Amino acid sequence: VIFITSISLIPLLLIREPNSTKPQKEKFDYSLLILKIQEWKTLYVKNNKIKAISKANFVSVLPESVTPFFSIWLISNYDIESSKIGIWVTLLLLSQGIGSFFVPIFATKLGFKYTYIMGLIFHFFSSVFFIFSPVNLQNFIFIFAGFGAGALYTSQSNISVEIGEIGEAGNTNSMLTMFKLPGLIIAPFLFAFFTSKININYLLLAPLFSSATGILIMFFQMKDKIQPQVRFWLKDA
Repeated sequence: VIFITSISLIPLLLIREPNSTKPQKEKFDYSLLILKIQEWKTLYVKNNKIKAISKANFVSVLPESVTPFFSIWLISNYDIESSKIGIWVTLLLLSQGIGSFFVPIFATKLGFKYTYIMGLIFHFFSSVFFIFSPVNLQNFIFIFAGFGAGALYTSQSNISVEIGEIGEAGNTNSMLTMFKLPGLIIAPFLFAFFTSKININYLLLAPLFSSATGILIMFFQMKDKIQPQVRFWLKDA
């Protein structure tokens, strides 16, 4: 993996900017961070679509946080050989790519609202599989987790393009991702702490509830299907 990754970096290193003048480096100004937070706050208050997806991101982050623990729990609690990790990671990454690939296809008919919900449904079933039959359904656990991750991240990126201002997709996507950060940082520590204290099936109720809550928020509070739109850029005019 290191070798292939290193080789793939060579074309990137050969890329040169067309402008020969180098911009002067500026020191980081903390006031800019405060201004950015204020900008996001204003955007959150004024845009109901951003408000809905932000809420969904905040409450539905637990399925993503629990995914790494699936392999740990399968090996430690069900005596499955650690060599299976390679298969699980492959299935996870492959299904994540497939999930991302199908988002724009389904979005043309359903809209990105429902591809986002579809990603949460995949995560929901991943936890359900672990609760009911972790050994027999071990591969499906990671396949559905990958489908969910791919569908969610691709849907969010496209939603940022559709509901944000022109040229502000990156800014909107960064803001939406910020609502996931608390769960992505805190939840793994909580799962690790309670693993030895609570039955795993009880722990998995948290991501199940998290997925279901995110689905309900998107279904009822996001009024627009957010279908992809055709855009004409200034250079095409």
